[in-house]
Amino acid sequence: MATINQRQWSLFLGLVLIVSGLVLRCVESATLTPEATRMLAQINGPPAESVQGQLRQVVLDTNSVRKVVQPPKWLGWLLLSLGGFLTAYSVRPGG
Repeated sequence: MATINQRQWSLFLGLVLIVSGLVLRCVESATLTPEATRMLAQINGPPAESVQGQLRQVVLDTNSVRKVVQPPKWLGWLLLSLGGFLTAYSVRPGG
């Protein structure tokens, strides 16, 4: 059984970060489905026992609200930079 060493992990993670950064640079926004919007509201919103939580639940159940997510532009550049660093680190000469 082959084991994966640190260089291989660095290369794999670097390439995943580069691809993720490219995707974030190409996408301006993403619209979530109503189900994903409800799940996100339950996680980040007020507790369901509170008045605000009950009001939020009524609004989400009666409307097909869709959340639009716009990642910040710097996030794509950050992932590209980290991925490039890790990829260069993994292919460096020497031990």
